[in-house]
Amino acid sequence: MGLYDPEDVKLKNKSVKGLLKWALGTSPKRSAFATKVLGSTVDTVGRGVIVPSTKLRLNEIGMPVDMAWDVYAPFVVRKLVQRNYTPVDAMKMVKQRVPAAFYALQQAVSERPVVMNRAPSLHKLSLMGFNVRLTSGKAIKINPSIVVPYGADFDGNCCDFDSEIYLKISKSALDKPDFLMYITSINNQERNEGMKVDVNASTALKFTNQKDNSSVFVNMKIGNFPRVGTPVKDRNGADVYRLPKGVEVAACDPLTGKRGFYEVEALTVEDSCDTVKVKAGDREVIVSTNESMAVFDQTTGALTKVAPKDLEGKLVPILKQDPTPFGTFGDRDLGWVLGSLISDGWVNGNIVGYAKTEDKKRAEVERILRQHQPNFHTSEYRDKPAPGRNKLGESVKIHMYGKELADWVRQFKLLDLPNGVSKKTACYKQINPDLIQHGTEEMLWGLLSGLMDGDGCFVLNTATGKPRFTVRYSTSSPALRDTMAKLLYRLGIRYSITTTPPRGMSNEAYTIIPSSIDIYAKLDKLTCIGQSELELIAKWKASSPDYTDKKDCVPVSDAEWAILKTVCTHTTDSGMYTAMMTNRSGTRKGMRSNFYKYDDFLKENIPLLYARVHETNTLWSSAEVVEDTGKRQVFDFLVKDAKVFAVNNGFVIWDTVNLHVPVSQAGIRDVR
Repeated sequence: MGLYDPEDVKLKNKSVKGLLKWALGTSPKRSAFATKVLGSTVDTVGRGVIVPSTKLRLNEIGMPVDMAWDVYAPFVVRKLVQRNYTPVDAMKMVKQRVPAAFYALQQAVSERPVVMNRAPSLHKLSLMGFNVRLTSGKAIKINPSIVVPYGADFDGNCCDFDSEIYLKISKSALDKPDFLMYITSINNQERNEGMKVDVNASTALKFTNQKDNSSVFVNMKIGNFPRVGTPVKDRNGADVYRLPKGVEVAACDPLTGKRGFYEVEALTVEDSCDTVKVKAGDREVIVSTNESMAVFDQTTGALTKVAPKDLEGKLVPILKQDPTPFGTFGDRDLGWVLGSLISDGWVNGNIVGYAKTEDKKRAEVERILRQHQPNFHTSEYRDKPAPGRNKLGESVKIHMYGKELADWVRQFKLLDLPNGVSKKTACYKQINPDLIQHGTEEMLWGLLSGLMDGDGCFVLNTATGKPRFTVRYSTSSPALRDTMAKLLYRLGIRYSITTTPPRGMSNEAYTIIPSSIDIYAKLDKLTCIGQSELELIAKWKASSPDYTDKKDCVPVSDAEWAILKTVCTHTTDSGMYTAMMTNRSGTRKGMRSNFYKYDDFLKENIPLLYARVHETNTLWSSAEVVEDTGKRQVFDFLVKDAKVFAVNNGFVIWDTVNLHVPVSQAGIRDVR
């Protein structure tokens, strides 16, 4: 080994490092001392989130039973072997969790205490021994009196006011005094700028659950979450509001990445914290600098916490799709006509207008509207381009006259102008967020289809010799840009947005570009009716493109890679093997599609990686800190079983500790 990195290309490709790089590493955490000495596995380790419990003594810690089965497994097997079971039978008994194995587990737990550590370990009190009490749930329970030496707390204080959260709230929680009223008022208040939703409107766009009679689903800004009752101060001076049971927030499982809802116990509010903007792919979120984001830990294969300043290049989980279930409001036709009116319609007095040269689209708009409000009459106007004027061609519009029809369209809050604005302009168009939240999946795909039949376009590019299809939607409305993004997130479609600066008399313009890969996978649900749109969609279907989603990657831990290497070699799969060995970001990750060929092997030998691969609603993206955003009021949830929740299109925030079970008798004596 030389002092410096080798110059030979072959050695570089094999990730051979010089002596200095080996000793110092790419960072202090990756130095030889840290990885070989401090990072050596000397005991059985479990990692989990902490929640407070006043039922525990100061020298006790509550360990989830599921975690205990994992960290005490070797000692349970030993106990069973001592009772004349064969090692193979003992391991099967542990895996099946039979009563005899559980009895052995209880004995092992009573004999072996644990050492709890919460990084960073700043002094001797950061490592303390505890007797174990087996508990239910997924979180590690500690007595709140011991948090000071660990520097631990149960409030992340992580999100700024505008961070959007996704909630499931039981009817029992809503029955609590003032809670429903507060939620309902916020449901209106959040849309005061250009849109105020009447929760009692005849459209049925109201705060009711879609598919579960026991709960309701809603998304809102975390800063607007109810602060009911008298708060208590935590050790940082933040206000902590206790919540009624039955409030759950969207999150993902720390091991498998599987999305779900977890119960929230409290809301924390702190008035002034330093914050930064974090970006991963096309998603952004503002978080406080003194708390953490959830990132993939290559050593353990689970999520761990990393401060924003250390996020660069780390893989963070992102929920691909709005986790709340689809609602029951509307059908495809209603969605299509509302999308068409957003793109090419308007309301003026008792007139609903729609402009489109294609006869089929005008007829379809009128047909669907008459299903809901039959009493109106129609006039058609044709505007032929004047000689010498720069117009694309003939313009055709229809005026539909009727007060009932105009009022019916107005209640959807799509085309309203803000106070003080009287001139009709496209800059204020938007999709009602309640439509997105409470609409059926069929209605939302109809809505997207209507939008695409209007100001959308399908582009076929053959310049490279291979047909390439893209989908675009253009608007000058910031509100429509943002609500279109919400609609795509609701449907599980990734997207990017480009901005065109204003030119002359024209306003700033936005182009929303949905992922061609995601659209193609659900192309049958896109029910456009325009002739040009139908022709291009048919060509797209017939082309059968072989999409390789290079952005959809799955992280792999070092231990998982060691097992996977037994079947994935440079000979059998050179692409994935090389990518795993030479990843510049310091993480091991591979395209999700490349793992499917090892499906049976993963299911049998690496179940956590198998679960990660098949949880397609959780994406993994490299994070970076974009900019300093100054001091802000910040918020956090205390989540009962996972201390994790998703905000702003899927970002995940979390806090964990480590538990170490000593192996030797000397280690047990030291802990005691």
